[in-house]
Amino acid sequence: MRARHRVLLAVSLASATLVGCSTEQQAQESAAPSAAVATFGVRVPAVDQHKLQIADQVRGLDPCGFFDGEEFAAYTLSATAGPARGLDDCAVGLTTAGRTRASGLATIALAGDAPAPDETETRPIAGEKVIVARTAAEDVDCVFKVPLRLPGSPTTSHDGASTATPWARVEGSGFDDSELNCQAATDATAALVSALRENRAPRREDATVTTTLADRSPCELMPAVPTGYTISRFDVQTRPYTCSFRVDGSAAGRYGSTVTVDFLLRPAAEALEPAEGQQAVDVAGHAALREESPGTGSCFVSMTAGPPLASSATPKPSTTTSGTTTGTASTAATRGQVVIRLFAGSCAVADQLAPVAAEIFGANP
Repeated sequence: MRARHRVLLAVSLASATLVGCSTEQQAQESAAPSAAVATFGVRVPAVDQHKLQIADQVRGLDPCGFFDGEEFAAYTLSATAGPARGLDDCAVGLTTAGRTRASGLATIALAGDAPAPDETETRPIAGEKVIVARTAAEDVDCVFKVPLRLPGSPTTSHDGASTATPWARVEGSGFDDSELNCQAATDATAALVSALRENRAPRREDATVTTTLADRSPCELMPAVPTGYTISRFDVQTRPYTCSFRVDGSAAGRYGSTVTVDFLLRPAAEALEPAEGQQAVDVAGHAALREESPGTGSCFVSMTAGPPLASSATPKPSTTTSGTTTGTASTAATRGQVVIRLFAGSCAVADQLAPVAAEIFGANP
């Protein structure tokens, strides 16, 4: 179990190891995560090491810090800024003068989805070719998918294999006309691209907005699985707050049990409110929700961590998106809650791993 349990955003931005012998390259090598930490006790090939490194780098960035650039000099920034839909993002309220109800949001999500096959339209912003993404919400006119070019990150791994490209998602919403929404998204994209290119990316360790578990990886559960279990497969990915693996052991069944651990953001008022099919349970002294699938024998167990969070106020009514209720026009901030969610293909495995996860990640009582 790691010694630190602070909820400050305090993971350093790791640099990829580069081939060469310059002083700068040697410094980047020393900053790279050690093999034991990067693999969480499981040996992985170089291409997977790079995916883990990407996740570590994303956790080291402060998404709210990108709004401090000169790109936002034309706006008044709201005092309420914070995570909107997940631990990797930040939404900030923007106000412009001389317009009717000219207030809205700009949101930067550092762990966005890669472009879909039919998302082919591009637009140059700050010297970067970004993807114009589809939009679904009525008040969102512009969404961009931006290749997240992290400092020192190579395009190929040590064995020559191509490596994953992480994507950020940037959007503007809530303004009273599409031009303002698109301008907010464009300015946020320019701020993100410029900060990364100029090696001045904001660090979580310097952040003024703190989010529980934002500096932690859910893969920290892997080395702590109870005696009698072994990790038989590690599904390595770049997402910073999702970890999937398979365990073998007596309770895992003949073919083992898949396990996925997520750090999510949920509406604070609903985080531990049982929905249909869920039961409120006690997990080693921690309040939790448990959901069992009778047909498959799989289970979800969810617990909260840390205090409720303040998120940016929305400029007008909006529906729940990706588990986060955005509310109505108000100066009051939306309250979010960090949730640890554990899924296992076997309920027996879920019930045995949940207390371990609660202890490692500091679940609330």
